[in-house]
Amino acid sequence: MIYETRIYRCLPGRLPALLKRFETITLKIWEKHGIRQAGFFTTLVGESNQELTYMLAWESLAERDKKWTAFQSDPEWIAARAKTEEDGQIVGKYTGMKDAYKSLIEALSHGGIANKVKVNLDWIESEVFENEDPAPFLEHVNGILVPGGFGQRGAAAARRALVLVRRV
Repeated sequence: MIYETRIYRCLPGRLPALLKRFETITLKIWEKHGIRQAGFFTTLVGESNQELTYMLAWESLAERDKKWTAFQSDPEWIAARAKTEEDGQIVGKYTGMKDAYKSLIEALSHGGIANKVKVNLDWIESEVFENEDPAPFLEHVNGILVPGGFGQRGAAAARRALVLVRRV
């Protein structure tokens, strides 16, 4: 048995919307795909009070890949997710939480030291590449790094960012 822990960090005030989506939509679609939950947790006090932590149980990595891929591409899920985010995104990206990229930050810093250059990092939310003209954000940069781990929406934004950077 494999247990996968997932943490959704909500934008301020959006945790109730995420919990409602799980209760009324997500769990039903998971049941359709045979996705088993092992637990759900929220924090009442502290910095993590806008997070939903949950665990999923899998028999194998192959089962996880098959069922999670089916869930993510389910037209019912895609439509429901879009509908629940009509009044604003629920789950934020991680640029506000530098610890999520700690190893990347350290690698870039050490690469700068080795090459005797100062590395200045400018964090840009992926939504910039979806919702507005990103050119002003890119005019002053000498390079761009798009970390892995993007979902379906994030991957499209990452591709757009890379295309735009080549033009700037």
